[in-house]
Amino acid sequence: MTRLNAELRDDGGAAAADAEFFRAAAFLRAEGVTHSLVIGDGRVVLPVIRRAVDGGGFDAISPYGYPGGRVAGEPPAAADVDFAGTGLVSLFVRDKLDAPTFTGGRELGRVFLHDPALPRQVQRRTATKVRSNERRGYATDWVAGPDVTGPALHGFAAVYTETMHRPTRQHATSSRSSTCAHASRCPHRGWSP
Repeated sequence: MTRLNAELRDDGGAAAADAEFFRAAAFLRAEGVTHSLVIGDGRVVLPVIRRAVDGGGFDAISPYGYPGGRVAGEPPAAADVDFAGTGLVSLFVRDKLDAPTFTGGRELGRVFLHDPALPRQVQRRTATKVRSNERRGYATDWVAGPDVTGPALHGFAAVYTETMHRPTRQHATSSRSSTCAHASRCPHRGWSP
């Protein structure tokens, strides 16, 4: 097979943006996306956050929540891509389970899926933690996305920002509330502020 050339475009992820929520330009900005990784003249397009690595070069990761690269046709084998011109020493891609961006990658962990035909239940450890927090005066409440109020939305955005904080992405935190507000309007999402 002919090797596919990879190009790292300094475009804030514009080449990878489209109308889907997790691919939207506003989401990519909020996540601090810096570049688009374009492979094989557009066969694969993936927004990434590029960071300098001690000792030289860069690593890149796809943004949190991003549903894998946009792939035209069959996904290429990672070994068939020439990344030399990108300056990348590593690439971490968050993928869809049924539509990988590349084949031949290294498995990092297992994914557990919920079967909607089964009754919902809370894991024992989670239930224990909820009861412990209730004894400390905290409360848990489920609210449909469109019903989230301003204070709960801003509280969620603050917690989300704190848990997702990356020191090199401080500039991205200012748009978290608007990203969370957009997500809260999606009727199929539930929130637990």
